[in-house]
Amino acid sequence: MALINCPECQKEVSDKVENCIHCGYPFQKISAINPQNNIENNGIKKPSKEKKIAIVIITIIVVVIIVGIFYDNQLQNEDNYIGKLRETHIKILSGASIAEDLTHLTRKVWNNSIFKNSNIDTNKFTIRENVYSSNRINYRDSDFVSDFNVAL
Repeated sequence: MALINCPECQKEVSDKVENCIHCGYPFQKISAINPQNNIENNGIKKPSKEKKIAIVIITIIVVVIIVGIFYDNQLQNEDNYIGKLRETHIKILSGASIAEDLTHLTRKVWNNSIFKNSNIDTNKFTIRENVYSSNRINYRDSDFVSDFNVAL
């Protein structure tokens, strides 16, 4: 509880009383008429309704901008992820194709080295090095390597 001076008689009275105890001056009417004299304001002016509305609108605009930036960043990350996923998919398919070709060649080398068949694709693997020639197509049984593992 604080003491204030009465505007009428200039004597000290409590800030909680409604009327001056000395002269009867009504304090509530002063507070209602002139809120700057009200002790509860502590010298701080309340923002006007227009200022409150402006602050709310600016806050909403800032939030919308931040959400927009975050959403755009998410879209860019998603596009980057999809691009890398497609690139990986192509590399996997390419590697599978190479592996399939190698498997077919291994099967041909195995077959031609065991059965001593001449084939332009497998001759460089199944024919002994000192006999092999890239221009030659047909070979004799003695020209083939003796073991499939050597051919590979």
